[in-house]
Amino acid sequence: LGAGAGTGEVDGRVQGSFGDFKEVQYETATVDGTLRWILNPGEALFDGIAASRLEEAQGEAVEGTRQQVLVWTASRYHDLVAAQVSAIERRERFDIASRREAIARALAEGGILPPGEASRWEAETRQRAQEMRLADQEFRQASTRLAELLTLDPSVTLYPLESELKEQTLVDPVLSLADLARIRAERNPSIREASKRVESAAASKKAAFWSFASPTLAAGYLFGGVGEVFTGLHDRSLWSVSVAWTLSPWKFGEVAIARARLDLARLAEERTLSRTHASLARAYEAARSAAERARLARAELAAAESAAKAAAARHEAGLVAETELLPTRDGVSAARLHLAFAIADCNRAQAELLSSVGEVDPESLSR
Repeated sequence: LGAGAGTGEVDGRVQGSFGDFKEVQYETATVDGTLRWILNPGEALFDGIAASRLEEAQGEAVEGTRQQVLVWTASRYHDLVAAQVSAIERRERFDIASRREAIARALAEGGILPPGEASRWEAETRQRAQEMRLADQEFRQASTRLAELLTLDPSVTLYPLESELKEQTLVDPVLSLADLARIRAERNPSIREASKRVESAAASKKAAFWSFASPTLAAGYLFGGVGEVFTGLHDRSLWSVSVAWTLSPWKFGEVAIARARLDLARLAEERTLSRTHASLARAYEAARSAAERARLARAELAAAESAAKAAAARHEAGLVAETELLPTRDGVSAARLHLAFAIADCNRAQAELLSSVGEVDPESLSR
């Protein structure tokens, strides 16, 4: 669509259509509106395909970002739960150390223990106090990091509804690395994005070729008025239809550029395949290792609880003193701490493995 107005004057000798010359002097005023439609069928077809594939690639990029943010959210939530468990267990271990210090001082005052033994337990208590303060700080930082990711007020402390970590299995352990690689090739957003970009570049290359190999269709219609002055215009209209084919040397340069972009897109796709496969292999091994550490931590906790239960029974029977009971309670607290960190690592590894496959969604992460 177009519109315009103009005025001009011709004064002097002009040559007519049949070669005759004549002296003239006249003025012309025009007001016109134009409607023009131009189409190169081949170029338009493949440009449309290229744009469609590029839009799909951008959609896959958005999906990849969404999945990554979900994984970050899950990871920071697990960090928060682990930090909460750590703070609780660090306080428990501090209380146990304080009790052992009090018993040691009482025994030292009674001459049963040397004074140096009480000082050793005092140092142990001070160390546990530092660990407790550090655990409280780590919990606050974990809350701040999660609040920042969720765009919440970081000055408000977040507390998880779960009081203990529970191990999650987000990926079927029966699946082998080869099975996961096949699923990744079909569902990973990064791979699909790279593939769509290759298809878009291939269509752009065809569009560059057909921009000169295909004829251009054009249709136009002009309507308005013409006269000597704007106040004395006479109606006029003009329509035209044309089919033309033009060969321009610079079109070959456009084809070469499109071919180079297609090669770059294919190289990017190869890098994406290599990168995602390496990420999947690392996540797969990390998940297996984390699951094994969690299994060992549960065995450690079971052994520590068994020892503490036996020590408590002997203490109730009057067979051992409280000083023999406290180390077993401390062992249980330490085992719980180890298990919390192991489960947090395991859950993060499961989320990363699910992300490498490309099947992250809120339901799977909170399952």
